[in-house]
Amino acid sequence: MSSNNASLLVTGEILFSEDLDSFSGAKVNVYLEDVSSLDAPSKIIAKQVIPDISHEVGTENQVKFALKSETSNKQASYSIRVHVSLHGDEQIHRGDYISMESYPVLTFGYPNQVSVRVREVK
Repeated sequence: MSSNNASLLVTGEILFSEDLDSFSGAKVNVYLEDVSSLDAPSKIIAKQVIPDISHEVGTENQVKFALKSETSNKQASYSIRVHVSLHGDEQIHRGDYISMESYPVLTFGYPNQVSVRVREVK
């Protein structure tokens, strides 16, 4: 029995640089998305919520994550997206932190482990 589908696991860390402002009680949303279609919104394949995250200015922090999904397609393009919500919801607000670069994973030679740097939404 041959199939393009197989389970997938992506692990990594979210990097908070020392110059980011201090915060506490943040909720981190980590998404594994299928970004194959250029003319349609990405599709969320897996999500991890990490509650009660804190950061202190002057220190570099790391938060580990692991996303697992039973759905994958070797012909699809996948990417990791991170949103650190200071408001506790999924809306992106000024002052939240988000990944602003592309972090491709899993297919087409991309890794299953990634380090994601976040930046403040101004």
